[in-house]
Amino acid sequence: MKSNSSIPDYAGIPFGTIQGLFMRFALALFVGLTVFGSSAFAQNTEELVTEADLKALRQKSPDYFRALNSSSLTQADIKLVQEFMQVQVLQMSIPGKERELPEIREKLKREIDLRAKPASRAVMLEAIVENARKLLDHPLPIKLNAVMLITELNENPGQIAKSIPPAPYMGMVDTLLEVINDPEQHESLKVVAANGLHRLCRDNSPKVDLRLRIAEALIKQLDDLNNSEWFRMVCIQALSRTDVLNDATRKPFVLQKLGEILVDPKQGWRARAEAAAAIGRVPMDSSSNVELLLHEIARFAHDLGQAYNKNRSMPQWRYCAIRLYLAFKPEDPADTSLLDRATRPPLARFRSDVQDVYGLVLPVVNGIIGSLPPAPIPNQDLKALKDWIDANAPSNLSVSLDPSVKVQPLRKAG
Repeated sequence: MKSNSSIPDYAGIPFGTIQGLFMRFALALFVGLTVFGSSAFAQNTEELVTEADLKALRQKSPDYFRALNSSSLTQADIKLVQEFMQVQVLQMSIPGKERELPEIREKLKREIDLRAKPASRAVMLEAIVENARKLLDHPLPIKLNAVMLITELNENPGQIAKSIPPAPYMGMVDTLLEVINDPEQHESLKVVAANGLHRLCRDNSPKVDLRLRIAEALIKQLDDLNNSEWFRMVCIQALSRTDVLNDATRKPFVLQKLGEILVDPKQGWRARAEAAAAIGRVPMDSSSNVELLLHEIARFAHDLGQAYNKNRSMPQWRYCAIRLYLAFKPEDPADTSLLDRATRPPLARFRSDVQDVYGLVLPVVNGIIGSLPPAPIPNQDLKALKDWIDANAPSNLSVSLDPSVKVQPLRKAG
């Protein structure tokens, strides 16, 4: 069945704007609801520097700013920059500075991005991460801002005029993975850490071994259904940016985990929709079972449409529909997804199948996001999708077609 050209295509809608607003609002709400509910977590209230330390530091400001502008640093310069970073970061621990925490972060970022030459920037970045780690056992507002500061560090400020994004600091990885893997850390910190790893993989070029470590840590979190759906959604988004296909044993562990989430109703609709979007962009090779993945995306779309028709007032449906759409067309035109990838190997031989599924899924997407108040998706659209699903059942339920690769069939995952 070919794609129906009369179906309105929402490619012109600025999904980046919609998605960006949603993500910023949801993160702010998530953090706002959790920041003041952290009594169950051990907290260190030790004041690591004092106002007197800050006052003494200001007297050294002329030498500090001279060091920032130097193309090479003496040992005395390095020691001075390290001292400034230590006091400026650890001042977050001073009682009564809770409302100043965002400005402390912004001041440090301005000094790095706008004033520091490469020599001093390298010293600053390393010292900031080292000292921010010391705040990870402090009250939640403090350690939350410490982790946010780490994720915002750039080793290169980028060029906004040329649409070149800042290059995130590679030295953040170990600390962010430590936060994500620590069962004692508050989940709001883990959300921020996962977003930082997402940005690092998207806007810098970590080596394969580093991307593999990140992917393994994220999958470990996705294995734990005690984690909130929101955190799992963020982990899925970050995982899709690692651009990792196989683990050390040659198993396609990223596709496997995304496929398991997609078919598993225990995961929640939004997490499953994120998995569909992620499958649209993660690496595949000639052994990837594209027919199975397309079939499961189509089945998810059909189930989503049925659930929407039963209760159209639930606010999550529009988000799910947009993420489903992004499996086929990317949010960022410079990115990729199934329709684009099907124009070249290894997915080129599935181009017709991808177009067919897209043409059948699109009425579900349009039916959910195309009308206010929400109108039901026509039964004929859901029937057309179900007919394709029934007529195109895959014979192999493993994400890998390589007989030497042993992975669990997807339908056993859900």
